[in-house]
Amino acid sequence: MAARAAFLACALLVTACAGRADAPAASSPSAVYDPLEPINRGVFVFNDAVDTLVLRPAAVAYRNVVPSPLRQGVTNFLRHLRTPVIFANEVLQGDWEGAEVAATRFFVNTIAGLGGFIDVQGM
Repeated sequence: MAARAAFLACALLVTACAGRADAPAASSPSAVYDPLEPINRGVFVFNDAVDTLVLRPAAVAYRNVVPSPLRQGVTNFLRHLRTPVIFANEVLQGDWEGAEVAATRFFVNTIAGLGGFIDVQGM
């Protein structure tokens, strides 16, 4: 009996989330009003142009000019800079083992990994 009551309660909760058939769809243009849409479109066009004209060519040039081991060192260094944030996240979650791993990685890679350019601890 209790199982049937629980099933009925769940069924009622699920149907309460259903929308009306005559309601306008949320994806229809008339249902969404965004007063900042013209500004957003302008920002998108600007960002797309910067990506096409500046960032993408710079990334391609970086990949073609800088040797792979040096690129890997830069990647390691940037990942190393995020380690204190990862440590704080682990502490805030109460994951003491993860915090210990993050702290160990940070100190070992800082000292033995030349400031994080070499990932001594590995991922």
